[in-house]
Amino acid sequence: MSSKFRRLQKTLKGFIKFKDVLKAIKFVSGASLAGLRKELNSRYEAIQSIIPFFNNEYYSDDYNNALVVCITEDRGCCGPHNNNIIDFTKTLISFLEENDVFLKLYCIGLKGAENLRKSHFKYVLGALVDYKDIRFNIDLSYLILNNIFKGTNLLFDRYFFVFNRYISTQIQKVLAYEVSSYSEFLKTLFNRVNEKNKMSGFFGVLLNKSNVFLEELYQFSISLLLSDCLSDNKYSFLASRFFAMENAIQNVEELIQSLTILYNKARQESITTELTEIITCKEALS
Repeated sequence: MSSKFRRLQKTLKGFIKFKDVLKAIKFVSGASLAGLRKELNSRYEAIQSIIPFFNNEYYSDDYNNALVVCITEDRGCCGPHNNNIIDFTKTLISFLEENDVFLKLYCIGLKGAENLRKSHFKYVLGALVDYKDIRFNIDLSYLILNNIFKGTNLLFDRYFFVFNRYISTQIQKVLAYEVSSYSEFLKTLFNRVNEKNKMSGFFGVLLNKSNVFLEELYQFSISLLLSDCLSDNKYSFLASRFFAMENAIQNVEELIQSLTILYNKARQESITTELTEIITCKEALS
């Protein structure tokens, strides 16, 4: 009985320490969420300014090649978060294969790269790993895109940025930004000029700029989109980890409560057994 009591005591202490670790992870995730929220809000305003350049109403349904960029996280407790993104990416790849689209795959994140290299090695163009402590911004996104485009000369007709969008701490949704090629980007500008509305003049001014300016505007715009994907994916992961830790803490508390009852019962039985033995010995000596 004494050994059972000590075993329960050790297990209970272990769960209490584990609960403290979960609380620490939840606290860190919450602090990171608060720090990123303001940054995401400001980036959202910037994104709204370039969305008109990528109106998919003007996209052609007939495209021959595509680049899929899969964005995953490499931190702990990110299994479900990454699995949803990887599953979505595989579904997208299957769709492109069925439509005879030549495709390439670029992975941002080691866990996504390892998984997709096993299942779709022939498509993998490259990967960016060991980036978990990097703070994403538009400059870094521009460098990442330059690395991706190295040797491709922007020849892809379509780009898909697959990531997790933050909805709330309980809900994150996998999305894919569908980004046009440079030629379709120019076509969109021409179409927006012909709409004859208050924005037509703005698009007309852009088209009067030099080709160098328009190419740089295109690269700036998709860099901003990628930066939004990377930051929102990180925010989504932190939110999912925060919620996961909250659930884990509740489950551990229930276990601690159950174990405490068993522990108190075993402790009482141990005390009763010891008292019985003492009384029995005393009576035997008398």
